[in-house]
Amino acid sequence: MNRKDFSSPLDLKQVQITDEFWGREQELVRQEVIPYQWEALNDRVPDAAPSYCMRNFKVAGKMMHRKKAEGEGFVEPAYTFRGFEALPEGPKNPDPDKFYGFVFQDSDFSKWIEAVGYSLINHPDPELEKTADEAIDIVCAAQAENGYLDGEAAALLPPDGTSVPCETVLSAPPVLRPRMLRLLAARLPVGKKDFTAAHYQALAQLCHTGGALSLPGGTQALCRGGTLSLTLPPAPPEPQPLREGRNTFGPWHITVTHTPAPGALALQDGPLTVRSWRRDDRMTLPGSRGPRSLKRLLSDRGIAPPQRDTWPVLCRDDRPAAVWQVGTDTKALPADAGHTIYIIITQNNGG
Repeated sequence: MNRKDFSSPLDLKQVQITDEFWGREQELVRQEVIPYQWEALNDRVPDAAPSYCMRNFKVAGKMMHRKKAEGEGFVEPAYTFRGFEALPEGPKNPDPDKFYGFVFQDSDFSKWIEAVGYSLINHPDPELEKTADEAIDIVCAAQAENGYLDGEAAALLPPDGTSVPCETVLSAPPVLRPRMLRLLAARLPVGKKDFTAAHYQALAQLCHTGGALSLPGGTQALCRGGTLSLTLPPAPPEPQPLREGRNTFGPWHITVTHTPAPGALALQDGPLTVRSWRRDDRMTLPGSRGPRSLKRLLSDRGIAPPQRDTWPVLCRDDRPAAVWQVGTDTKALPADAGHTIYIIITQNNGG
């Protein structure tokens, strides 16, 4: 391999732009734009509309500190929203504990600090570096414990937990709602990597209508009593052998008997275990053309994802032999009545 045929990364300190046009533009950014932008981020440009950017980060830092100190006693501030922009009731006297400006204002700091970083590489400036360090401290104080930074959206959520008042979601600008709900989902142990924009839209709609919703990772959303809550299903029961008589598997009673019973599953006699379903489980039901995935069979019978993790799968040699309300695999069907066991499954409440 000829290394000359391939590009390789360079240390930025080894790069100098000597082109007259771009050199002039770089100097303009370093000497004029960066100082001006810093003044704009701090609302110090005469006759310009306030940005509220750095002010909001300072408010977010104080709010994060208060949330941790007060816990459930912390009261979220109320806002007057006007489209994508939150404005103070009295422009000359903004509330020191509220967020103002456009909902996307946070990103202006990111653009400024990136320009500062590039500038300092070739033009060390102790005063500018000191300003940048102080600004970074302000922004870091506004970060949530999980590292997430979304000043305005984070400020609207309770300090911890995975529940939020529906009114809090519905009173926020539409552009903020998915960001709020994304932050809420990030508090779950499974995270939010499988969530999409459609899921956040459905959660926001749930705040309107109430009810329940199944989400990725087994997450369940429930809107009841004016509160939206995200929860995870209980852990699946451990696999266990089935013995003659009554067995308990999570929310189910499983009775094994040699006596025929109405509605019972009939299988070849022999040892059985019970466990939850697995993604690679497949069954061949009587009359079918071949094996089908158990996930699809459960779905066809209307067994929702939250129920599947505790749904009893009867196995022989760790392969599905029969599944409640789905049927019996052809290989597990009894050959004759004299070598048959019967399985009766009911919920713990007798249903």
